[in-house]
Amino acid sequence: MEPDRVYRKTEKGSDEVRNRTHRVAPRLRQVLIMVNGEKTAGELERELATLGDIAGFLEQLEEKGFIAHDMQDVLIAPHIDPATEPPASDTDYDFDRLRGYLARGVLDALGPFGGDLLEQIGRVRALDDLKALIPECVRAIENSGGARRSEAFVEGLSAARRRG
Repeated sequence: MEPDRVYRKTEKGSDEVRNRTHRVAPRLRQVLIMVNGEKTAGELERELATLGDIAGFLEQLEEKGFIAHDMQDVLIAPHIDPATEPPASDTDYDFDRLRGYLARGVLDALGPFGGDLLEQIGRVRALDDLKALIPECVRAIENSGGARRSEAFVEGLSAARRRG
């Protein structure tokens, strides 16, 4: 395993996280959930060290087609077509900033247990739908990290506001 390699879920991997179609073993599934197309294999290894042989898990996931590092074999996180992106007048939130903030907040607070909510955040195409997920994210963060953590998360939402 190359520690600098960045893996992404394939369509098969995303389907497994959403629907548990392939009945992946629990530890392997936790690693799959944490693969996000941004963290390197080395970062995943450090963060998930308590699960066991992360390099081996990544290798298994790649061999079985759940993750890939070759761009043509992956389902890349949804990109918003400028033609379908909500106009700036709809809100003062920036779609991409809000999506990133919600995903980071959920991932930081819930780790691999936030997989379903992270998948929801990744599938959203409309700003109003993304904003509708804020209360669910706040609840999940509060349930996992307590009131202070969720309050800090809510205060940080200003980072997702449009810059004029």
